[in-house]
Amino acid sequence: MKLRTLAYFAFLLHLAVAKDAVAEEMAAADALFRAGREAFQRGDYVTAQERFSESFARDPAPGTLLNLALSEEQLGNVLAAWEHAKFVIEKLPASDDRHDIARQLYVRMDARTPRLRFVSTTETQEDATVLVDERVIPRNHWVVDTRVGPGKHDLSVRAKGRRERRFTIVVQESARLVIPLVAGDVESIPLPQQGAFESKTESTWVKVGWITAGAGVLSLGVCVTTGALALDRKNTVDRACDATGCTDEGARASSQGKTFSGIATLTGILTGVFGLASGGFFLTARALLPKRTGRPGPSVRAGVGTLEAHWQF
Repeated sequence: MKLRTLAYFAFLLHLAVAKDAVAEEMAAADALFRAGREAFQRGDYVTAQERFSESFARDPAPGTLLNLALSEEQLGNVLAAWEHAKFVIEKLPASDDRHDIARQLYVRMDARTPRLRFVSTTETQEDATVLVDERVIPRNHWVVDTRVGPGKHDLSVRAKGRRERRFTIVVQESARLVIPLVAGDVESIPLPQQGAFESKTESTWVKVGWITAGAGVLSLGVCVTTGALALDRKNTVDRACDATGCTDEGARASSQGKTFSGIATLTGILTGVFGLASGGFFLTARALLPKRTGRPGPSVRAGVGTLEAHWQF
């Protein structure tokens, strides 16, 4: 029972606090509204617009929004005034005197608000997107008036496979503009650089040439080493052998000498083969270098939206 009582009193306290907060907010909105009215009456429309906007943020009353729209009319913000007058008309009953004021304001602003329409051309793609000040205009709204404020506006047309086309327009009050939609140039597909394939192939031949050259140097080293060992064993044979026969040392030297001599002969042949092969690979790589033809002088090549100048030596 005590818990229920405490909960009930807590609820009542919450309502009282909330009621006080709402009352303070309404009082602040009313003070701002009166300040806006005073500023409007003395012709300070900038201050009036600020106060009415602050008051509406605290208490979104149609009457406050109507006064805000009237201030925006004086400042030349015809699009905002038109939108706010339209909202007031929808909220106030026709029997309210302010409804007629809002309707008259709406008519005035409707005549002064610039409008844009977009027309498809043969170059307009099905997936094209139109943006006005970074705001996407749905395709089914292209032939419907798009209202904008007077002044400068950034437009862009985007389409798959095309560069974005951006341009700026300046519209005056009451302007009616019809804008044909033309996408940007076709995006160029990067082509491989001239000689790229040849350069890659040339690099491969050079690598093979260096590998075979290294193998040739290695074979040459083995050939020289085994040749020296074979000569040393021959000297041992000459010293340890005579017409009657050879000592054990001479017999071993004779056998080893034959082995070293064979290895030296084989590696000598391989050295020659590797040398010829590496030379052939290097010559092939040189033959694959891009060839320049024609006389030295400048050349000009035109592309899509570009002009490239080259000088050939």
